[in-house]
Amino acid sequence: MNIKQKLSKIKTLLYFNAVLKNGKISKVAQENGIKQANLSHLLTDFENATGITLLQRSNQGVTPTQQGILISKIATNIENNLQELEKLITPKDTKQIKIFLSPELCLKNLNEFENQHPTYKVVIISSPQEADLSILTQEPLWSCEYTKLTTPGNLSQKLWLTCKMDKPQAVSLYDFIMKQLLS
Repeated sequence: MNIKQKLSKIKTLLYFNAVLKNGKISKVAQENGIKQANLSHLLTDFENATGITLLQRSNQGVTPTQQGILISKIATNIENNLQELEKLITPKDTKQIKIFLSPELCLKNLNEFENQHPTYKVVIISSPQEADLSILTQEPLWSCEYTKLTTPGNLSQKLWLTCKMDKPQAVSLYDFIMKQLLS
């Protein structure tokens, strides 16, 4: 097996593990910027190639088979090894950006931001007052800017954003998020 084949298997196992954690192929596909059908085909192709059924699929989501559970343990080991590798190769002068998101919000593309800024590490925290950057769905007790977003279904949502302007890494993330929201 060459490196390209190994990488393909690793990618499939990581997607599989993410599907198990989330319970839905559609959610994992959306979070990773791929089409649900493509992710489903990737998993099905793996099952067909190996003769192993990883998942029981239903309208309510997916559940792992017994063999799927065993393979998930291997995928978890791969994820853990990748995290250890990332710790070793991450520049030592990495600057943390503490971000608070209202619980009902999910930010996509944070990995893209970290790829563009390898010396910045985004850390989600639970207190908006301690955050370098906060994105809230309700007006906070302190003054800050807000933006009004309209989704394709004409649903409107106000978001309040606070940013510690004295932290360049927080300002960079703020700019990145604003571009994502307004595009």
